[in-house]
Amino acid sequence: MKRIAVVVSLLFTAVIVAAVIGYAEYADIVIGRQVESRAKIGVKPVLFPHWFHRIRFKCKVCHEDIFILRRGANDINMNAIINGEFCGKCHNGQIAWEPVFCDRCHSWDGPVPPYPESPTGPPVSIYNEPPAASPVPTNTEPPAVSPVPTNTEPPAVSPVPTNTEPPAVSPVPTNTEPPAVSPVPPPNTESPAAK
Repeated sequence: MKRIAVVVSLLFTAVIVAAVIGYAEYADIVIGRQVESRAKIGVKPVLFPHWFHRIRFKCKVCHEDIFILRRGANDINMNAIINGEFCGKCHNGQIAWEPVFCDRCHSWDGPVPPYPESPTGPPVSIYNEPPAASPVPTNTEPPAVSPVPTNTEPPAVSPVPTNTEPPAVSPVPTNTEPPAVSPVPPPNTESPAAK
């Protein structure tokens, strides 16, 4: 029992330390839109601890009512959060802490993935460079499809052994004597008053 308590406390400590240092865990999301404007005012990108929320809530709590499950489809900004949208649905000071502690969310120091300007727009560069103009293909023909093989023969089957004899069975011991019992002393039948 002590070993379990130690392991649980170590895991809890590791989670707290990881959250404090801003380390991204599996499935955490770096929200790096508007990188250039945030850099001008000295605000780091947001590290959303998805795993931390996922162990407490089912997916349907946030998806699709609050967040759309498509990269770049949610225009998350502080005005919307303060007005009770997106993160502000819960982070309102009543359900969870209110969004006045900037460094709790704006804590990411690592690389930021490129995000589209809009769900269908070109990706925004994270290095203050204009996005590269990618040529849009004008060919509207479907891609060539390789022919499907027309071999309709069934695959070869390995032969099944025809031996129908039952396997050999080891003999059951025929010793029917009861096991030896160690003698048990008879209970003390003397009354306490006789002593």
